[in-house]
Amino acid sequence: KVAGGIAAIGATAAVFYTASSAMPQGAFLAASASPMEKEFAAYVAQFNKHYLATEEYEARLSLFAETHHMIAAHNMEGHSWSLGHNHMSDWTEAERTTMLGYKKNERNPENVHTLDVSAVPATVDWRSTLKSVNDVKDQAKCGSCWAFSTTGSIESNYEIAHKEYIPLSEQQLVDCSWWDNGCGGGNIDDGFAYAVSKGMEGEADYPYKGADGTCAYDKTKVRNDKVAGHLDIASYDILQMQAAVAHGPVSIAIQANQKPFHFYKGGIIPNDGTCGEDLDHAVLAVGYGEEKGVKYFIVKNSWTKNWGEQGFVRLEHNSWSCACGCVDVPSLVKVE
Repeated sequence: KVAGGIAAIGATAAVFYTASSAMPQGAFLAASASPMEKEFAAYVAQFNKHYLATEEYEARLSLFAETHHMIAAHNMEGHSWSLGHNHMSDWTEAERTTMLGYKKNERNPENVHTLDVSAVPATVDWRSTLKSVNDVKDQAKCGSCWAFSTTGSIESNYEIAHKEYIPLSEQQLVDCSWWDNGCGGGNIDDGFAYAVSKGMEGEADYPYKGADGTCAYDKTKVRNDKVAGHLDIASYDILQMQAAVAHGPVSIAIQANQKPFHFYKGGIIPNDGTCGEDLDHAVLAVGYGEEKGVKYFIVKNSWTKNWGEQGFVRLEHNSWSCACGCVDVPSLVKVE
């Protein structure tokens, strides 16, 4: 049973809703809660939500109800992928958009590398062997996806080479990478260039704040100075992409600004234009496979394990393209 409370905010008293106080009580509560309010109360408890005023509670309930109906309608249509609630179900579109911070740079053709494809495995899944890949992080309401893709590549490829997982600092990139704009967005290749120049501090020494800050780089705290550069992998070349992923997780960019992606829960997103290719979000390709004749890439996101398949999504590909543009601009980090 939920119970309400009052919290003082400045000189104004406001209703305070938490995981144990999901619906207003007393004068604020109708005689009986609607089915949607009950769904919302369970959601608030599951995701430990906090609302400080009746107005915010009502606004978040309305957003949740809109999301709830959208999810139900999608899941009744028989798609190859399902939707579900996550921590963003009561967010506005503007709040979700804050996480999309990939900024595209023109690629240097001289840096596009051709990999040997003579022994490409039929399937790859780095989740089965790498601690770094299974550590799904949370970028929060900050357009730092590019930083998480950068560190994800370095962490995982370093773990392959050195058999050790060292969590690295996304906040260092947000605060210090010269060519990027922190929570305002950035580019993966620029993140690699910064790591080559300065090295990367550990996450424990330079923790993530989910907001822009002043650069506090400390050379004495660098935990990884083994980044030697990166290789741009040919665009729209599935075999080259598979060869790169077989070598190690690969930084990629996708289009992720649609509700069906925001609330992805499981299955394979089809390569039919559902996502588009207007790249706005940086992620990490960590494997590929096939299910019932449908070929896909496995992609790690930075939206917590509450999103997708424990933080991952599967994107369908054909012989030259991939859902959401996942083979448009792949980059493979070089780690010594």
